[in-house]
Amino acid sequence: MPITNAHADDVLKLFFNSTALTLPTGWRLSLHTADPGAGGSQNTSEVSYLGYTRPLVGRTATQWTVAAGPPGVWVATLQVKVEFPQVTSAVGMPVLVTHMGIGDSSSGAGRLRWRCPVGLTLNNGVTPRLIEGTQLYLCACD
Repeated sequence: MPITNAHADDVLKLFFNSTALTLPTGWRLSLHTADPGAGGSQNTSEVSYLGYTRPLVGRTATQWTVAAGPPGVWVATLQVKVEFPQVTSAVGMPVLVTHMGIGDSSSGAGRLRWRCPVGLTLNNGVTPRLIEGTQLYLCACD
């Protein structure tokens, strides 16, 4: 899951300029129909269906574990199940979700921190979810 430009900028300013890095108490997950890109925001190519919201996942060890993976990659593993609202309309369906984002905001552009590829087809009656144990591969690469 590549880091976004906005988050890399924040981290580098913290490291080299001692600029405070302000993070939310939890991450908002977003679903996207295309890669939002390194310069994208949370609403870049974001899905849209009646009732869709970005679920909140806390930033704690009871919600995530992080461990080293292959060289240059870390693995963040969800310790909880995360559900998006159920799709309740067939209008515009099916929709292919190609990416998931991790960001700061519950709505709007929001600051996207990380993005990763996923493969999910939304259709009427589907409840998009990430199960406990879902692994996200984090890297600073693109």
